[in-house]
Amino acid sequence: IYPSHVTQQNPQTMGWDPLQIAVDEAHKQNVELHAWVWVFAVGNTRHNRLLDLPDSYPGPILSTRPDLMSAALRGPGGELVLPGQFEYWLSPASRKARQFLTTLFSEVVQNYDVDGLQLDYIRYPFQKPGHYVGYEHVSRTRYSAETGMSDYVGTSGFQAWQAWKAFQVTTFVKELSAHLRQIKPDLKLSAAVFPMHRHKRMQMIQQDWETWVRKGWVETLNPMAYSNSAHSLVGLVDYVHQVGGDKVLVYPGLSLLKLNAVELVDKMEMIRDKGLLGTALFAYAHFGPDTQYLVQSGPYLEKNVISPHRKPLLASRQLTKEVLAMVNNLLKAKDQDTNYEVLYEIQHKLVAVDEALNALSKPSLSRTDAHYYLEVARNDALGIERLMESWRQATEADSVEAYRANYLNDNVAKMVRMVNYATYKQQLEFDRQGLSMQPALPNSPSPTSTNPPPPTAVPKVSVLLKP
Repeated sequence: IYPSHVTQQNPQTMGWDPLQIAVDEAHKQNVELHAWVWVFAVGNTRHNRLLDLPDSYPGPILSTRPDLMSAALRGPGGELVLPGQFEYWLSPASRKARQFLTTLFSEVVQNYDVDGLQLDYIRYPFQKPGHYVGYEHVSRTRYSAETGMSDYVGTSGFQAWQAWKAFQVTTFVKELSAHLRQIKPDLKLSAAVFPMHRHKRMQMIQQDWETWVRKGWVETLNPMAYSNSAHSLVGLVDYVHQVGGDKVLVYPGLSLLKLNAVELVDKMEMIRDKGLLGTALFAYAHFGPDTQYLVQSGPYLEKNVISPHRKPLLASRQLTKEVLAMVNNLLKAKDQDTNYEVLYEIQHKLVAVDEALNALSKPSLSRTDAHYYLEVARNDALGIERLMESWRQATEADSVEAYRANYLNDNVAKMVRMVNYATYKQQLEFDRQGLSMQPALPNSPSPTSTNPPPPTAVPKVSVLLKP
């Protein structure tokens, strides 16, 4: 959509630069702008029809770069578009194609003050038996040279072939992440991914986002949970949530086209109840006035909130303070059915987590202090989660108490997940600085002692005293 030195600008945006205007206007409103890019899909027959172009037009990249036509992805008969599909693709196995895409995306990051890059179509096209892709010359020759195998789709070599194709996509994510962060170290990389279970996903689209998360190449995942079914949505979100662990923030994608305004808000609240910290809405063209009103009145009522992926420590402190306020209100209510002993323990640990997060945000920490505060935040957050489960179970007999307990439990889950992510990111930063020692994984078991050795200066803790 922007004037590019690497490829053609969209004819519909000739004469102006909508990307620059979008960046400027977003930042005026204190809104982040993440550039959404199609990666390996580089042409679309449905888009052609908007421009009165034939379906045979392969898009601006393949039509103007004959040298890249050899890098185009092909089916078993040499076709460029699979039956029933609409996209033209570059082969993830082509180093020439990957270099071109790296140059194109680097242009965006270098020339525009974007806050992040969202990778879409970061996969192979959907395939089914008899309609697999990867038959272009570059894939055949590289696969044979690197594996010594040539039975691409036979019983003996099929799984190896699919795994090799997934590795090509993963290698590009690794290379692109490293390259773009050299240009802009604070760039946030995200990926629109399919939340289907791994085996099915590897067979159909060769998208190994688990590895991208484990290696820290992406900050956020946007699983495309475009389902009308509440049960299906919860299952998809739970799967990505559990597999992603604490190394990534998950913002599920919801379809504005498939959901009416009430259904959309209901599903956004369901996602919040799962302890997740955001949603992605696709797409703005379907964002009608009714939807806008309900979203602004409900899930997005608060303005100027803290970005979890941009300021994870600050976001963790905010959520910790919110949970602490809820606990304090329960303690002040003096409800005879409330288990005060457990709530006081939760309160004490919440204050300790908040103090530790505050200390971690300070500059010039010593190695000992850095390690100490990371352990306090992690272990006490884990302790809060365990205590919360105990308190929630104790209130199940009373429906009113159970409702309050579940509400508090949802907020605790959100807070703990944010703390785990924030300390993971801070651990990486300390490792980069050479500060931390004996790195511990998020959600690691608490040490035998109550806390690690005290730091140079132990934080002062303030709690409500028991009556």
